Parts: sequence; structure tokens; C-alpha cells
Amino acid sequence: MEIFLLTALTIIVTVLVNPISKKVSKRVDDKRYLKVHVHHSVTGLVILAAGLAYANKITIALGLGLYLAHGLEEMYFNKQPFPKAFFILITR
Repeated sequence: MEIFLLTALTIIVTVLVNPISKKVSKRVDDKRYLKVHVHHSVTGLVILAAGLAYANKITIALGLGLYLAHGLEEMYFNKQPFPKAFFILITR
């Protein structure tokens, strides 16, 4: 139950912070060292893998929440279809 609650809380916070993040990113100069955009789902997968490696429930829940929130954001804000939304990790 603890994992489900923390995962749900992470999803809610991540989705609610998305509009604020977009406003802040418009103010930042768009000069990047790389020509690719690494989405926060990659961070979620890294945290999830670390949680699985160390068998830590809290870390697993946080990583899973970040990854699932990114998929939901892609479906809601960017109108991506269900399976494709969860496989968008790095874009140009």
C-alpha cells in the first residue's frame, strides 16, 4: 500500500508541476550543448532501476511515479497514443 500511495503522490505532483515547468523553460535561453531533449522519464527509469537493485520500496515508488507521470503527460498534453507515450525517452 505504501508503494501505491507514494507512486500516486509522485504522479500527481509531477503532472501539476508541468505547467510551471513549461513557463520557466520559456524564460531560459534555448542554447543546448546537445541537440536532443532527454525527458524526465529517463530519470524515472534510472531511479526505478536503482530502487530495484537495492530493493528499496520508496525509491521504486518514486521512479515508477516519475515514469508513469511522463507517460500520462505525453498522452494528455501532447496527444500521443497510449503505447507510444511511454516509449518517448529522448527526442530531437
